Amino acid sequence: MVEVDFALLRVVPVMADTAFLEIKSLADLQRALREGAAESLYLDFKASEAPAPEKINEICKDVTAFANAAGGQMVYGVTEDKIANTFSVDGGVKNPKISREWLDNILKRVQPPLQGVRIDRFEVSQGAYAFVITIPQTQTGPHQANDHRYYTRTELQSAPMNDFAVRDVRGRAMSPVLSANLAFDTGRKKHLRYDDERAESISLFISIDNLSPTPALYTSLLVGVDASSKVIHVDQLQSMGQRRDADGKTFRWYQRQFAVPNDMPIFKEAIYGVPNGTIHFILPEKNAIVQYDIRVTVETPGFSKRWDWIMHKFGPLIEMEPDPAA
Repeated sequence: MVEVDFALLRVVPVMADTAFLEIKSLADLQRALREGAAESLYLDFKASEAPAPEKINEICKDVTAFANAAGGQMVYGVTEDKIANTFSVDGGVKNPKISREWLDNILKRVQPPLQGVRIDRFEVSQGAYAFVITIPQTQTGPHQANDHRYYTRTELQSAPMNDFAVRDVRGRAMSPVLSANLAFDTGRKKHLRYDDERAESISLFISIDNLSPTPALYTSLLVGVDASSKVIHVDQLQSMGQRRDADGKTFRWYQRQFAVPNDMPIFKEAIYGVPNGTIHFILPEKNAIVQYDIRVTVETPGFSKRWDWIMHKFGPLIEMEPDPAA
């Protein structure tokens, strides 16, 4: 029996169904600016001078405003031509102390803690970088900034929240907010051991976290595995047959359902997630390079969400990652 450290299975949930086009690379940013991207409810551009130690309150204010509103992206490294009303990439952040880790530590001052925030960095010139903070709409807020105030995003700026707005955001947490996580016994990556080039078996663990204080009493977990993969065994999952989805991908489907009183509710306090199923695969020979799609849907009253993952095998290394095309 494989011993699993479930702390390795808990990862930051990835936002998959945003209402805006995400900027994930310098090419994305350049294309967006070339096509006339402008600041909006979901997007805010800041010059490279904005992320600085003396502007910590402003960073927290802007990020919490997006989380408390509809979600969005903060882009550091863009300058505005106010006459032409256009934006362009500036010289980039050159201070070596400003890093993804520095920004992450700043955002830890927000209360309650933000969920699902992603920080990307890409080089715009030698030794200079742009930063993009992607913020999902909160389901566990409202979030209080570093100055102990609550903010929301209006069309083009961050503004203080009135009592009605605070109550409205707090009401989002009335339903469970679940996150499905996939990992091997070693986390997202695993180095395989082969014996005389024979196929290696691998176990993929699926767990569910609840990001909301509202427990999930009735939950359905549906897992689709690429039909081209070789599944040899599943634990705690029921086979539902094979079918092709609307996007043309064919999966073998497995399901598990949870319901009280037979099963425990899924609580936020279960901080390492609930081990909800295991799929065992036989992989091709040692040097083979393959890619398998994994699709997961979780539903509970008031909440439904789908995640698409890719399982890559590069020779003896296997890795799980969210599907960037999803």
